[in-house]
Amino acid sequence: MKRPLAPESLAPDARIFAAAGLATAMLTVALVVLAGGEGGRLEPGGLLPYFRAHHTRYVASASVALAWMVVAIPFLAGLRELLAAQRRALGTAALLLAALAWNAALSRVLAVIGWIGGIAGLLTLAVYQRPCSRSCSSWLSRPGAAGSVCSSSGGSGVRKARIAHLLVAFLALGSVSVAAAAYPEKPLRLVVPFAPGGGADALARAVAQGMARSLGQPVLVESRPGGDATLAGAFVAHAAPDGYTLLFASNTGLSGAPFLHKDIGYDPVRDFTPVSMLGFFPYFLVANKDFAPRTLRELVDYARAHPGGVNYASGNAMGIVATAQLAAAEKLDMVHVPYKGEAPAIPDLVTNRVQFIFTTGFIIPYVKEGKVRAIAAMLDERSTALPGVPTVVESGFPALAIRGWAAIVAPAGLARDVQARLNRAVRESLEMEGTKAALATQGFPGKASTPQELADFIRAQLASWRSAVQAAGLEPE
Repeated sequence: MKRPLAPESLAPDARIFAAAGLATAMLTVALVVLAGGEGGRLEPGGLLPYFRAHHTRYVASASVALAWMVVAIPFLAGLRELLAAQRRALGTAALLLAALAWNAALSRVLAVIGWIGGIAGLLTLAVYQRPCSRSCSSWLSRPGAAGSVCSSSGGSGVRKARIAHLLVAFLALGSVSVAAAAYPEKPLRLVVPFAPGGGADALARAVAQGMARSLGQPVLVESRPGGDATLAGAFVAHAAPDGYTLLFASNTGLSGAPFLHKDIGYDPVRDFTPVSMLGFFPYFLVANKDFAPRTLRELVDYARAHPGGVNYASGNAMGIVATAQLAAAEKLDMVHVPYKGEAPAIPDLVTNRVQFIFTTGFIIPYVKEGKVRAIAAMLDERSTALPGVPTVVESGFPALAIRGWAAIVAPAGLARDVQARLNRAVRESLEMEGTKAALATQGFPGKASTPQELADFIRAQLASWRSAVQAAGLEPE
């Protein structure tokens, strides 16, 4: 039988293993970078933001992996008894590759087990730190120690011990997945581009509460109104893609704003990671309760008969573009009064400072209370919340075809596993009875999507809104 590996011959094996491990680690990191991390795809210019967010994870993982290389070197050196000399390097490299692949598939529970096993391995190495004085020359034995593996069984006992410690080290390599599996470790914030009290704010808070229950961490809603949602959009686009800053995205910031402003500070496609669709806003044309017109056709006729005498409000891109479309098609002269969201416009609508507004379903309670009057719905079918309000098509204006939507996105470069976790949180939130009840008050039917479906939808909406803005004759400011 071949003699077990002696201490003085460990150095060559250590060098071989270190070289194989280093080469494999470099290859793995290169693949991760090219794939965008966790299988994701990096857009041009996305490398720096990605590493800004994930350098801590990689440093921690690399440190753990290197530490285990040091621990595993003597363990893996024992493979010399099991492998022919010319295949030793290939065997150790293959083992490390298998460990890395296994690590990628490890669950959080197995990763924790890996840490426990790794600590046990370290303690074992600390105990059996001196070579055996007997003929077996085992670096795993200590002369005179109780239960020493250096026994009369010779190479067989040493081989079994080495294999056992090899498995411990193999399991411990899985601990590098702990950094990714622990998300989220702190509260998240969901940035809303509109003022508190509006439809977007109410919807975001309802979804955020459900997400918090799913994630086990608070999801704090933060309002950053202004610039047709571009201020919030730019803020999130330049935030670290670590999964802790999210954007309540909608047609205002990601569909309309790119064509209403010359420089919005972000690209709707390249600068965000799609998480999930939330659904479609039910938009209504709502007028002051004492405003003379009772239908959309009567409103058009009234505005044409009173050029410059009708003030209309807007709190989002839908209000701007839809009213501009109507004015361009019907050649109307009306006064535009913009607001930083829908909620700030309602007091002026109630007091007749402005006569009408295109707004989301948050206005439904005001309509039911008789404070304002809904004239038309920008929907394909009548709203179940306000079934007596005709659609724009029924009112004779089929050209008003753009629709409002809402979704959750994150900064570009978000890790794929974090993206998947957030997508699951959104889906679970939309299935909760509390969330459904809150959305129902706005007539908002929640509907989740896959990240890819949302990415395709955002691209398609950009094309639709470009056509609508052009038809409205609007120029970017």
